[in-house]
Amino acid sequence: MVHVNPLTTNDGKEMSWHDAVIVAFVCMLAAYSIQFLSPWTYQQIIANPGEFIFKSIQFLLAVFFGILGSLKGLSKYYEAKKD
Repeated sequence: MVHVNPLTTNDGKEMSWHDAVIVAFVCMLAAYSIQFLSPWTYQQIIANPGEFIFKSIQFLLAVFFGILGSLKGLSKYYEAKKD
């Protein structure tokens, strides 16, 4: 039986911080473009750019660190339960 864990490297070690940051960044960009930008219109952005920038930064930081923490936590949990 094959046990595939996407949270490990090819040699079975837990995901490195570097890899976790890359995955979190890609997921953050996808979530930003799909979730955050879709309800905003050009007129709303022009009417209140400060709110748009503040909410963008708030969303990006929350999603990035949420995904990063989840990836590292799940990777460590899998390593602890592997045996």
